[in-house]
Amino acid sequence: MSKITSQLQELAVPVEGLEGLPLNPRRGNIEALKKSLDTFGQLKPIVFRVDDGVRTVIAGNHTLAAARELGWDEVAAVDATDLTPEQAQAFALADNRIADLGRFDDDELIAFVKNAAITDPELWAAASFSTEEIQRMLESTTIDQFDGFLDDLSAGEGLSWRDEEPLDVGDSDFVTLQVLMPADDRRQVMARIKTLADSGRFATTGEALTAAVLAYE
Repeated sequence: MSKITSQLQELAVPVEGLEGLPLNPRRGNIEALKKSLDTFGQLKPIVFRVDDGVRTVIAGNHTLAAARELGWDEVAAVDATDLTPEQAQAFALADNRIADLGRFDDDELIAFVKNAAITDPELWAAASFSTEEIQRMLESTTIDQFDGFLDDLSAGEGLSWRDEEPLDVGDSDFVTLQVLMPADDRRQVMARIKTLADSGRFATTGEALTAAVLAYE
């Protein structure tokens, strides 16, 4: 039974007649693609160009490889023979390069994960996120959340802030900030800092605290 989505069925072509791009510089994760195709099916087509009777894939080479390993007979594919050979080579580079130029906004990703209605671990795995990664994000504290916590904390009883002049030590400045608060509050503050540090976005607890304070300012 075909796992190509019904809207793409009319684009189905035999896997056997497709050739990979020669000297393709991209190295994709075939196992991750196999997991995605097997879970969600094919939801977007690959792209090929016909030259001297040969259908050469210019976008989706690793999707084709994954489909082959899954034993698929057909894949949905778009014919881009209207492109010149020069345009086809440029498009093959653009298809991979543009994806590389994108990035995750860490706080937005954490917010997305926390608000996602995904409860099946297999679906997270198909999205190439491990259980450990998801759990870490679910337990993490974003900069915005930390800002709000600092606002709440600064209005509490038994708290005072004392800024001191930086200590000039060679090329480095050490800035001290003293916070006086009850022991229970101190433990809560340190727990929040640790959660932020454990998010994986900072090399040290100091970096995490610095990021939080800079965002607060």
